[in-house]
Amino acid sequence: MGLESILPLVYYLFASLITIVGLKQRRAIRILLLGPIWLLSLLSLISSHRLSWLIGADSTLASLLVFYMLYSTELLAFDRLAVNPEAGSQDWSFVDCYRVWNNPRKLPLRLSTSKKAPERALTSHVRFSVFRSIKAVALWTFERFCFQSLFVRALGRVVIADFSPDMELLVFPLSFHQFQVRVIMSIQWIWRAYFFLEFYHSLLAIVFVGILRFDDPGEWPDLFGSVGEAYSVRGFWARFWHQLTIPTYVFYSRAVCHRLMGIRLGSFLEKVTVPLIVFTISGLSHSLVGWALGDVALSRDILFFELSFLATTVETAIWKTPLTSTFISRLPGTLKLVVGMTWVVVFFTCVSPLWIYPKVYHTLLNPAE
Repeated sequence: MGLESILPLVYYLFASLITIVGLKQRRAIRILLLGPIWLLSLLSLISSHRLSWLIGADSTLASLLVFYMLYSTELLAFDRLAVNPEAGSQDWSFVDCYRVWNNPRKLPLRLSTSKKAPERALTSHVRFSVFRSIKAVALWTFERFCFQSLFVRALGRVVIADFSPDMELLVFPLSFHQFQVRVIMSIQWIWRAYFFLEFYHSLLAIVFVGILRFDDPGEWPDLFGSVGEAYSVRGFWARFWHQLTIPTYVFYSRAVCHRLMGIRLGSFLEKVTVPLIVFTISGLSHSLVGWALGDVALSRDILFFELSFLATTVETAIWKTPLTSTFISRLPGTLKLVVGMTWVVVFFTCVSPLWIYPKVYHTLLNPAE
């Protein structure tokens, strides 16, 4: 394994260091620094496929980089932060700037605290590192020895025709095998995304909390919420799925709404347009990741997220009607959860093949690529 195999990480490391150090510079300099930051980020993105030797690292890094280009621009050009020189004359430390940079979820920040942690804090750091190590090992073990074998067995004997363009739309009558493939493929992308993000999040938490001691355990909360919150498509995206990108995407969405489109703050149109733009940015981001990794059917990434937006909008419109709201409130909690999660599974079973099947079909037809 040579330098080329880790080159994407080297590019990203330097881009991150420039961003962290740049937070202490004047706004004009911060904007100029976006040039080398974007250049290094793009170099890392187009070479991210070199990380394919490390399980899921290529797609995880590519997703991070696409988000990072928007996030670093927000940090350096638009946000007014405590560590910026315009906010005061305090000499903020590198760790302070790192904490600001490493906070895309906009969690409460702890700045300029003593570097000497009390003994009980050291114990909590060790306990946290042990727990995250166990979690990372458990995730990897389940993925390697359980999910992959279960996935293959559940799929059964698939053929290329199972993923052909004719199979993308849910058209009845549907054989049990075809239905089985749709359900398994819909579950597969959810688990894989969950696994990759939680696995690498746990490893990074060990580095920055347990080894470098830059952060406290409470500053690395879990990425995902409870699966019990995914009893609607809106709940799936807003309460269960990770929120790493949402604050940044909402920032740009509101800027488009208010400054470019002139939509009034708090209006009904804003409440519809902001999530529409957020889902659109998500789709475009996934398309860019796919492009960097040599994927196909990139427009389907956008279609998938637009359909997700449509589902959340319809859900909101239906559930806010007095009759529906009264009916749902009277349902037993368990029944509401079962019915809601069944609907979510049905939605993804119908929609996910439009997104996934063209990519699988191309891979099966061109195995050498």
